[in-house]
Amino acid sequence: MPQDGVPHKLPKTVELPFSTFNYNAQEAWRVFGIISEFVAASEKLNRIRPGVTIFGSARVKPGHQYYDKTEKIARLLSDAGFSVISGGGPGIMEAANKGAFYGKSPAVGLNIALPLEQKSNPYQDISVNFDHFFSRKVMFVRFATAYVLMPLSGVKVNLRNARSLSFAVNISVNGSGCPTFKTNAQNSTLVLLEFVNDTVLL
Repeated sequence: MPQDGVPHKLPKTVELPFSTFNYNAQEAWRVFGIISEFVAASEKLNRIRPGVTIFGSARVKPGHQYYDKTEKIARLLSDAGFSVISGGGPGIMEAANKGAFYGKSPAVGLNIALPLEQKSNPYQDISVNFDHFFSRKVMFVRFATAYVLMPLSGVKVNLRNARSLSFAVNISVNGSGCPTFKTNAQNSTLVLLEFVNDTVLL
């Protein structure tokens, strides 16, 4: 208790360097950027349901068995009335968009700005561009009623996707549950998902 009898409840004011304020301002603007991407993407994708999101590696080349399998799956889904959603890049993403592009339903690409990495594939009826991974990831889950995880994805990528899908299943974020299809049950994709479900704390 101070000598004047009044407790000092608040901490003393600390002078912070200007760089700290500048960093906080940048973070605030980044939040606004994410919110704006939510709004823009939601308006553009609002009518694509029912949709199926296909996840997979960007490094699979045309002619590979999983490229061809992805293209066939996407074509079947598109002809059955499902929009097909991918990350909009090369590899499995391109195969997913390509199969849907020549089908009856839209091919949707959720593109991310990566100057040294990803280039958008040309097989997109609907293209949405993102600067932030978070808002893009939410759109993969929000506008799909089923998910296909193709093999040959990186372990980190599969963990992130599995976590997003598990979260969606648990809270029914899309209102109808989230079936997940794993291709080639003998490969690491199924093993990884079992490991996540049984062992990893998400």
